[in-house]
Formats: sequence, structure tokens, C-alpha cells
Amino acid sequence: MNAPKRLKIRLPLETPDDFDIASIIPVFHRWIQERTLPGLLIDVADYKHVPNGPGILLIGDEGDYSLDQADGRLSLVYDRKRATGNDLSESIRILFESVQAARHALEAEAELGLRVPNQAAEIVILDRLQYPNNQGTFDAVKESMQAAIASVAEGATIELTYVASDHRRPLTLQLQPEQEMVLA
Repeated sequence: MNAPKRLKIRLPLETPDDFDIASIIPVFHRWIQERTLPGLLIDVADYKHVPNGPGILLIGDEGDYSLDQADGRLSLVYDRKRATGNDLSESIRILFESVQAARHALEAEAELGLRVPNQAAEIVILDRLQYPNNQGTFDAVKESMQAAIASVAEGATIELTYVASDHRRPLTLQLQPEQEMVLA
């Protein structure tokens, strides 16, 4: 299948009870200065005031990282907005490599006390033209997505579930591994 124009992945976070999302702002600024993550990182945007919103964003040229507060839960999100690969499998590999780099960097910030468990994830294909939000599209991408994810998750068996929602929203897939995923 063709490479989607944009992809997003959301990994739930485990946080200490006293975690303040604003504490990530100086960390993101330091990551820009130290070039902690691959790609060109540009700025930090603070949207923590928006209920169930985007939280704190680390804006990049190829993609944006964020601590997202959507659905009332804190998640690590990577939104790939350009150069997603030659096909769907390569796009998924690039997406996972990028979010994995952010995961390692985030967990290395011991003072934050954040943990990203390798248990579940959500992938959103933000290309509604090529990948309309319907059961047929999900059925068409399921097998290649499972193979691509298994290649970056050390052969983990992944159950993909179609998150049925309003057809005007982007195609969303829930990933649930049969065992804890170990991302390469």
C-alpha cells in the first residue's frame, strides 16, 4: 500500500501522582539545544490549558512530539508530518523508530518519573484521501500493518482493532500485543 501522507502514534504514560505536565517544558527546550532526538526540532508550544487537549508540544520539521492530554489521559504522541516512507510498512517502521527514540529520552529524564509501558498503542492514519475511515480500509491494511509492527517489535504478535468512529475522523487502530512489546 502507498505511504500515508501523515501518521500519528499515541503511547499511554504511567505518571507519578504529583506529576505536573509543565515540568516537561524545560526538558523539551533542552532536547532542542542538545539535539536529543533525530530531525530538526524547532520550538515548544504550551497548550496545557486546553481541557483534554494537545498538552505540551515539541515542534519539529519532520514531526511533532507531545505529552498529550486527549481523552483525559496523558500519552506520549509522535505526529509524523512529512517523509513517511515509500509504502505503509516503511512508514510504520519510521513512526516506531521515532517514537522509540522519544520514549528512551523521556524515560532517561529520571526526575520526571515517567514510564512508557510497551503494552498498547494507538495509530492514527491522518491521510483520509488514501485511507478513509471505514471497515474496508482497516481490512485492507491490517495484515501489512501487523507484519510491519512485528518487524519493529521483535516479532511480537499484535492484535489490531479498528476504532470505529465518525467516518469524518481519521482511521484509528488500537494495537494490543499478546505479550509486552519490546521495540527495537
